[in-house]
Amino acid sequence: MARIFICYRREDTSGHAGRLYDRLQARFGADVFMDIDAIGPGADYARLIDETIDTVEVVIVVIGQHWLSALDHDNRRRLDDPRDLVRQEISVALARDVLVIPVLVQGAVLPVAEDLPADLTALARHNAFEVSDGRWNYDADRLVQAVEASLATVAPAAAKPPVDRPVVKGTPKSERLPSSTPTVLAVSGALLVLLFGLLVLPTWHDEQLWFRIVVSLAVVALTAIGLYRQRWSYVMAAGGAGLAGLVVWVLMLLGGHELSELTSLETDGVTNGLFVVGSALVLAGGWLGARSAPGQARTL
Repeated sequence: MARIFICYRREDTSGHAGRLYDRLQARFGADVFMDIDAIGPGADYARLIDETIDTVEVVIVVIGQHWLSALDHDNRRRLDDPRDLVRQEISVALARDVLVIPVLVQGAVLPVAEDLPADLTALARHNAFEVSDGRWNYDADRLVQAVEASLATVAPAAAKPPVDRPVVKGTPKSERLPSSTPTVLAVSGALLVLLFGLLVLPTWHDEQLWFRIVVSLAVVALTAIGLYRQRWSYVMAAGGAGLAGLVVWVLMLLGGHELSELTSLETDGVTNGLFVVGSALVLAGGWLGARSAPGQARTL
């Protein structure tokens, strides 16, 4: 695994980060990680980033003139978004107490603590390393020497204990196995839908049964995919689909039946009621999961 991690924002310093990567790779080879060359086609970018940052000893944060003020599509400062990948990379690195080196390019200055989110304020206390365009080779060589000296004094990061942090989309699979309350709710609800939507068929009203089966399969499949990929929006959609699907199924039967026939405990009331409870549990699990694990949609 890599020992040097280059953190940068594409629209700010992609060119400078690429040149630093080439210089560092020439000295350290595969020990250097940067997303452009290190991630193969089809790889889960966020997950690989998170796995890699757990193994490094040095994190180089490339800061340009627009690093602090970069805006998202809603014209909000990206660094203020807890889901911002650059912010999360730096926050994890600071929490693990690895060597974090702010590298200033384009004449940028190191941000002060007051301009940074709370989890990044420690960055302002780190000595910055300026690499100017006018003396690029000299400054880059000095940076390589500094990194080399630092790596010589630290033990391999693989031996370091992991740092507890909120589970996000990019977290290694071993850390995101279902164990939380949202997952328990979603799994329990999906099992109820599976049992009372597919395995226990209506005893009195089996018209339009195909629709009920399709809805049940959709709920279970979406829940499973959402939990595996930690896409809580999928889990929420599964719960909503279950509730909406049962309503549509009931409406399809009202042409020939009274509503009381579909809700009576003597006919399908128990089956339908537990189907509703299951869908509601799935929806609640997805909602709680989304609140406790932000950052499902992240870009550099």
